[in-house]
Amino acid sequence: MAEDDRELVERARGGDEKAFGALVEEYKGIVVAAAYSVTGDPEAARDIAQETFLDAYRILGTLRAPEKFGSWVWGIARRKAIYWVRKERRRSSARLSGDPEGGPSVDPADGLVLEEKKRAVLDAVWKLPKRYREVVVLRYIDEKPYDQIARILGLSPATVDKRLFRARVKLRTLLRGMER
Repeated sequence: MAEDDRELVERARGGDEKAFGALVEEYKGIVVAAAYSVTGDPEAARDIAQETFLDAYRILGTLRAPEKFGSWVWGIARRKAIYWVRKERRRSSARLSGDPEGGPSVDPADGLVLEEKKRAVLDAVWKLPKRYREVVVLRYIDEKPYDQIARILGLSPATVDKRLFRARVKLRTLLRGMER
């Protein structure tokens, strides 16, 4: 996809909104997944994804390697999500320290371990070949049913099933070092 990305980025820089729309379609699942892996909040992840693509469009001219649009926009999403988490922690701390709205106490260590595991899984998903990454993101991040994934990707449900199986095998291999 790198060569296609380069072309789409160049066209988007020239004002072609459809080209940027194609980039958004290509990477929205990964961007939402990046945000979700940090926040653990699906609604926040979708909001962060929207903000990410708005910012990406605005600063597209700063992208030095257009063929790396995917990793660039993924990084923007992760930074925005980290900022969101920090902001939420400050709000949570304010509530716990006397704000009448209050909230349950959360052990920060638990959150860090969970965040680290989510980040490792998302990093592993990002390392999958595109044909596997697409089905994993659509199934487990976007929570699409097999028949809908098949329609979106122009595949048979059996092919979707086969790709998901192979993706899970590859993910297990990639994540083996995470087990303790």
